[in-house]
Amino acid sequence: MSEDTPAPAPAPSQAGPASQGTWSIGEEQIAEIARAEVCSLPGVVGISETGLMERISGHSGGARATIKSGRVQLFLNVIIEYGRPLPCLVDEIRERAARAVEGMTGYHVAGVDVTVADLHVRGEPLSTREPGVSGGAAAEGGGRIDF
Repeated sequence: MSEDTPAPAPAPSQAGPASQGTWSIGEEQIAEIARAEVCSLPGVVGISETGLMERISGHSGGARATIKSGRVQLFLNVIIEYGRPLPCLVDEIRERAARAVEGMTGYHVAGVDVTVADLHVRGEPLSTREPGVSGGAAAEGGGRIDF
């Protein structure tokens, strides 16, 4: 056999049994799965990374996950493209995030809390302000709408 010819793969009967053991995945990795899936959706500009509540609570990033009793709760702060029907897009965000996490981890997703942290007008630079601190609806006496 020459050096350029790869060695043949062992036949199934020659392979040893699969090793038994455990595997685990952390809350940060679960949040990253949800973040990646949601950011691929048309109409989602991104995840708000520096919200005031994340800094107060000590959580980094706008995507969080908690695991309790084998169930996952997701928290997503999204930046949405202005002009999209928000209730429909929020429903799709919830569905896609849950499906991705359940499919990749086997965990059941108990819920997906979505906060629309900002709206982005196409063609304008992304805002660097923190929602509710300066310039946002909350700073001007606006309120929160839950879908």
